[in-house]
Amino acid sequence: MDVNLPYNATHMSNERSNPDIFGVPGPVVFGPNPKGGDNLTWSSLREMENSQERIVALEARLRSYLVDGLSNAAENAHPFSSAALVMIGIEAFGEILFRDGSKGEDASKQRFCDACSKIDQKFGRQLPKTGAQAFARRWNVSKPKSMGEIVYTFFRNSIVHSFYGRGLYLTCEDTKDVQLTDEGIAMLNPDWLLKKYRCSSGKLLDKLVKEKNGGALRRNALKYLEKLLKQSDAEVDEASDAGCPT
Repeated sequence: MDVNLPYNATHMSNERSNPDIFGVPGPVVFGPNPKGGDNLTWSSLREMENSQERIVALEARLRSYLVDGLSNAAENAHPFSSAALVMIGIEAFGEILFRDGSKGEDASKQRFCDACSKIDQKFGRQLPKTGAQAFARRWNVSKPKSMGEIVYTFFRNSIVHSFYGRGLYLTCEDTKDVQLTDEGIAMLNPDWLLKKYRCSSGKLLDKLVKEKNGGALRRNALKYLEKLLKQSDAEVDEASDAGCPT
């Protein structure tokens, strides 16, 4: 009987290899194999020395799990749950592809907002003065700079920590996309959000694969992969130092 090893992206590969020294066991599936055939394992990823091969492997993983898989699940979910799933996707793209220049306590918000702006420019535009001031009064907060900031600070955070919407409301009747009224009421159409996420995130991955060496998306993606592999090494090193079996 197989031992319950880390689930990671999808499941354990049927392939069994000798135990490795890394935190994530080699047979754990990283994602679909861009070349076809059996899924790509972490062991195969570690063996890749060519940066373009790693980028293509990451693109396959993200497109399968974070674009197609998430979008398909969201399409069949309740609108509230659908919007919550898209928050996960936007957050992930921010952490993977938009790390450059984000530092300090607001780094996560900056990355999320950058990713939001790639989903649609409406999230990054400056808010109307009247609506922003009304929103600040309504919630007793500083005047928000963009709709992306409202989505992160209120809706995203509320979803993650207690699964409710605060400060931004979902509707398919009062707006076709995303809107801040003069009364300071922020509204978001969840159907529009899902369609924009599916289309824009797919194009973002197309751009990642085609981007030249030194491009921001490519640079951040490679740093992300390197971080994953180093964390695997570090986990084993820490366990060894503590006298734990590896």
